[in-house]
Amino acid sequence: MIDISFFSLGTFLLVASICTLSGVYLSSAFPWSNDARRVGLVRSTGIALGPFILGFGAVISLGLLHGASHKTHLVTTLGFALLVGGVAYFLRGSHRNSFSEKKSFSLGEWAVLLAIIMGVLELLLVTFFIPLTQNDALEYATAAREVYATRDLLTYPVLNSQTNLSGFYGPWTHPPLYVALLYIADVTQGNSDVPGLIRLISPWFLLCGAYVVHTLGSLVNRVTGLVASLLFLSPPLFFLGAVSALLDPLPVLGFTLVLAVAVGLNARPAAYGGVIGGILGMALWTHSQAILFIPLALSAVGIQWGLRDIKGFTAAALSLLVVAFLIGGWPYLHNIQVFGTPVSDDPAVFAIPSLHWDDYFTIGRGLETTTAMIQYGIFKGWFALESYGFIFWGMAVGIGVFAVSNRSAGIRTLVQDGARAFERRDTALWLMTGLLAVYMLGMVVSVALGIEHMVKNERYLLVTLPIVAVLCAYGYTRVIGLFSRRFDVIHTLLLIVLAAFFTIHFFALTKYSMSRYGSGRDQIAQSMGEKLQKAPEFQLVDFLNKNTPKGSLVLSIKPADMYYSSDRMISYLDVRLLPFYEQTGIGAAYQELRKLGVTHIHVPNYGLPPLYNSQLFALLRDPTYTSLLFQNAAGQVYALTPEKLAQKTAVDISPDKRQWVLQTALSLGGRKDFARSGHASAPLNGSSYTGGLPLDLFHRHWITGVKVGVNALSLLPEGASALSVNPTTQYAVDLSVAGNGFVTVTVDQFSGAENASPRKPINSMQVVRFELSEKQDHRTYGFRFLTDPAANTMALTIESVGSSKIEIEKVTYSELERTK
Repeated sequence: MIDISFFSLGTFLLVASICTLSGVYLSSAFPWSNDARRVGLVRSTGIALGPFILGFGAVISLGLLHGASHKTHLVTTLGFALLVGGVAYFLRGSHRNSFSEKKSFSLGEWAVLLAIIMGVLELLLVTFFIPLTQNDALEYATAAREVYATRDLLTYPVLNSQTNLSGFYGPWTHPPLYVALLYIADVTQGNSDVPGLIRLISPWFLLCGAYVVHTLGSLVNRVTGLVASLLFLSPPLFFLGAVSALLDPLPVLGFTLVLAVAVGLNARPAAYGGVIGGILGMALWTHSQAILFIPLALSAVGIQWGLRDIKGFTAAALSLLVVAFLIGGWPYLHNIQVFGTPVSDDPAVFAIPSLHWDDYFTIGRGLETTTAMIQYGIFKGWFALESYGFIFWGMAVGIGVFAVSNRSAGIRTLVQDGARAFERRDTALWLMTGLLAVYMLGMVVSVALGIEHMVKNERYLLVTLPIVAVLCAYGYTRVIGLFSRRFDVIHTLLLIVLAAFFTIHFFALTKYSMSRYGSGRDQIAQSMGEKLQKAPEFQLVDFLNKNTPKGSLVLSIKPADMYYSSDRMISYLDVRLLPFYEQTGIGAAYQELRKLGVTHIHVPNYGLPPLYNSQLFALLRDPTYTSLLFQNAAGQVYALTPEKLAQKTAVDISPDKRQWVLQTALSLGGRKDFARSGHASAPLNGSSYTGGLPLDLFHRHWITGVKVGVNALSLLPEGASALSVNPTTQYAVDLSVAGNGFVTVTVDQFSGAENASPRKPINSMQVVRFELSEKQDHRTYGFRFLTDPAANTMALTIESVGSSKIEIEKVTYSELERTK
């Protein structure tokens, strides 16, 4: 279980309850429509305001009471929540938030509700019992730890890497709401040493969002509301992100609340725009991508009002913008003061031309061709199934059904009089359909202009989930409703099938989360420390903790993992490394690191431009400058000191010297590459290969590669194909490749074949991933690795994703013999 005391957990739940009650009172003061009150949208919105009230209380206490004690900040935060609740209590109207649908649940509805409950339980199970190793979450936790040390909001963004607690450098323009929430969670638990109560923030936002989506769907009918809530919880990227303390549920809930008030309010234009502006201003604190909510909120007002009432639209829009700026403008003004721009995704290291970050973000994310940009950029919701599941396909059905039932007359009314001219159910559906169209149009326009921010990150599309979930639920319930007129049993059965499918789905996501730590009763009961010991990325940091002298400085290519380290770090993004990245010689690069005081280097098993587009990889390859101390499946740890190794004669294993095997496979899971099917292998003819399907369809799913060291039929080291190695020995591999594509290099180690025993794989280590492009059409790369104590043969794989053309110019491997 997460490392917190029951007292801390109880205190946090008490504070959360007070904030939630204040949110309910605040929501009750809004001018809601009768339909919104009928379905419980008032209550769900109020409950969803709870975590925002806590966050704003933390921001205010940190911002106004610089350096005050933790207890003072906690009391001030609680006082803010009580003040909001008290004022709202006296301002709220006399309306009752009652439900008119009193009939009991059907068997199908009970099944869907049970699936929702199972999803929530699985969510909490993973949150409470699985260690935190997610990259972005640990970076935010590190930033919150810095704020915990200074008790000052201006500590964020973390730019003082030379003087702060850990050496972390985070030049983010994201607003500080999430960090403030993590801070107040750390204060409540009494320390920032472990990720305890901070694990509850994202699930809290997600569950609030699911409740609001339920009431939005209930504007159609109760079944649609239940199904929409279930669908909202289901996308793997969203569910797994929440249990991993990612902040995605914050902007998603922010936009969900904007949608809720846009649909549910019944007020004059200025008041209507003012309330939406207040919610929008609050949402602007969640993430820098929330700046996109401004045109979406204005579009919502336009869709509601139509062309006939321009005066009303203008009043609502102006009110919206003014209130939104007053509430949500500060973090963006602060960014202008600090960075010179309100929103930026370009830290100084990204601006170094020789690092070619543009290739990394385009090719590395599978968006380099027109087809890939359309399929996995604009229409990623439909094709990145590992991230979103099938709900975008279901949403398309929902839009189709709605379009068929609302032909030209409905569209004409919408344009002239706005969505508010319809009954509340159709108002909600028209508004959601329109906003989704605006969002998709924005993606198309941004791509056409060469601006890829909206499509390069899978997580940004999650903000459309409330719309997608309701429209998908609407489509499903309308389709199965066709059976209800004559076959009630079939209608019920189809709801049960849906519930069963998602129950299994949530179980599979939980199983996936727990698989690396063990999912048995004994494993679940283990402490977080015991479970962390099973995580390879933690083992790297734990090695540093146990084997580095006091005062060490670790250059980390994955600074998030250093959350668990007792050593100071220097992040690969730190501006102090700019002179290092600009060096073109290995000796000068080495001296730059020595000037900074770097003693160790922490390298993950994936590549980043600061590794393969600088002299860093050459330093790690050369024992004259570095010593390989530790290695596992997650990466390597080096010391910036010479290692007494002598290189033996290199063995040339290039395609003209050894037989290579050409392989193709279909990756199940796209970029996640959960599993592969359809392996086909044949001897490689020549030294190059071409990959990809016609038109580069399914770019992310089609893998082509070549392997040396195995037989073409068995894919095991047999006879002349085997590449012999000695156990517990360092080897170096040097390769030269050319062409275009996203390349992955992997080393497999094998044992056996002694006394006629069969070969068997011991481990597989992904070494690096890099891009080849028109700007980088040739690459020379070298690396070291340590063989397993049982290994006696190895194989090397070079593969690429989607459309690619790779030429293997030269590959050698050599033993590094230890000298006295």
